[in-house]
Amino acid sequence: KQQGTMPRIAEFLDLYPKVNTRRAYQAGIRLFFDVTFKHKRVNDKAVYEDLADRYFHELEQGTRSLATDLLALATSLEASPPKTAHIRVAAVKEFFANYGIELSTRETKNLNRRVPKAYAQTEEAELTKETLRVILQHCELKSRAPFLMLVSSGMRVGEVVQITLKDIHLDKEPVEVHIRAHYTKTGEKRTVFISNEAAEAVREWLKIRDPFIKSSKRRNAGLVAGGRSREKKPDDNRLFPFAYKVLVT
Repeated sequence: KQQGTMPRIAEFLDLYPKVNTRRAYQAGIRLFFDVTFKHKRVNDKAVYEDLADRYFHELEQGTRSLATDLLALATSLEASPPKTAHIRVAAVKEFFANYGIELSTRETKNLNRRVPKAYAQTEEAELTKETLRVILQHCELKSRAPFLMLVSSGMRVGEVVQITLKDIHLDKEPVEVHIRAHYTKTGEKRTVFISNEAAEAVREWLKIRDPFIKSSKRRNAGLVAGGRSREKKPDDNRLFPFAYKVLVT
């Protein structure tokens, strides 16, 4: 039964403060009712609230099976990206669980066998020396230095963007980089070495690092004022003072 005075779908989505989560869950719930009732998609919240009421009524009457209808949803998603399919099905399961309707262990196993498995859909090409050369030709210095560090040391991107100025020892031969335990996925600290080419790129980057931070702060002022970004800190002690997504895009 409906828990509050709000319509069921709206009440459920209101539990999730993140806009993207609400959108993804709303899409999954609407798709479920489209598939179940062979309904043509419309952008009308009231229509789907009515379909939800109808579905719950039919469940109470014993003329509907959530397990069967979820299997039909999973079948309709066979050609979808695995992650999308998983989110759509999960949204519907959470929606009904919120109102006390859950699948049995056996029904869940049957459903999981039908949902497309999450696997990589693209095959990475071999990173040859020629490929690296082409990539480096198009890299800015702020990307070139960390990229060469990644290639020559085996560090992860998430580690490179946390390295501080004190972690790299340019006075040693070869240059050492100390990766602290809390940078790593395994929780184990280690020391790696970078190539002479990477070291030279880092030295060149350090010449423009401070001006980069200052100019970034000016460029970022509008986004910060609008609440869409964080203010650049002039005392950021990281070797590469920018976010993970800046480096990988």
